[in-house]
Amino acid sequence: MDNFDFLEKINPHLKELSLYRTRSKKPQIDCIERFKNLEYLYLEGHQKGINAINKLKDLKKIVLRSISTPNIDYLNGLKYLWSVDIKLGGIKSFEALKTLPSIKYLELWQVRGLSDLSFISALPTLQNLFLQSLKQVTVFPDLSSNKSLRRISLEDMKGLSDLSSLKNAPNLQEFIIWNGNQNAENFIPVFENTNVKSVGGFLGSDKRNNRFAEIARQYHKKTFKNDDFVYE
Repeated sequence: MDNFDFLEKINPHLKELSLYRTRSKKPQIDCIERFKNLEYLYLEGHQKGINAINKLKDLKKIVLRSISTPNIDYLNGLKYLWSVDIKLGGIKSFEALKTLPSIKYLELWQVRGLSDLSFISALPTLQNLFLQSLKQVTVFPDLSSNKSLRRISLEDMKGLSDLSSLKNAPNLQEFIIWNGNQNAENFIPVFENTNVKSVGGFLGSDKRNNRFAEIARQYHKKTFKNDDFVYE
């Protein structure tokens, strides 16, 4: 497939659209702007005409997979967009996230070259954060202004060594790390945060896992249960 002309024949009142990777990189996606009522968009590998996303004023959830635009300015000011999921690719700037007044969920997975997460500090409405396989990230950003953030999930974040900012996350209640390689003591800032109610640590060995659980008990933290997150 080298075009998405068939989209011109689809009901313009479409609510959900998924465009997966094709062999050809020719397809333009600017025609998606005709779906004014679109609420969910999954986009994999297609970025020709991607600025059309900014015309989707009712968009609530977006998944960008294998997208390597310099920035995500095409999300600027989408006032209903609350869920942003970015997988793979090599997007360089995430500053546009700061313009989203309703963002509640952010997922960043194996984004090439991403090392600085300071933009997260400017997302006061964020409630649920999931970070995976960002090998160049070593420092967790300041969370003192993230007053809505209640859950942090980490997976395969093996370069992460400085988690000191988690001690002062004002409303953090749940913390989980999967496939970590850190020592349990690295997470003392999480344990010292009196707002945190439940934690889970899977650190690659029984010794580290048991030590994490031991410290959690010392700080009277409950065991994290991976229940569906309830957004406010």
